[in-house]
Amino acid sequence: MRRAVRQSADPFWAGVVARLRVAGVRTAHHARMPEPTNRRCDVEQIRTFTVRAGRIVGIRAVGDRLGVFIQLGWDRPATE
Repeated sequence: MRRAVRQSADPFWAGVVARLRVAGVRTAHHARMPEPTNRRCDVEQIRTFTVRAGRIVGIRAVGDRLGVFIQLGWDRPATE
């Protein structure tokens, strides 16, 4: 996958937007999945970095958490 990084043309926001791919194998504990599943996961994320005076002063991230949990075999709690 190509990395896509763009600088904003908006004069009111100085920053960088990055689209990235996150992939791996779940081998550790998580609050919603206490037992490791050893299953693979591969999702995309978008991150924005706010820059002031040449330094990153803020980071925001948007990722597909439901996609991650489904790929890793999360057994959703039953609804009542």
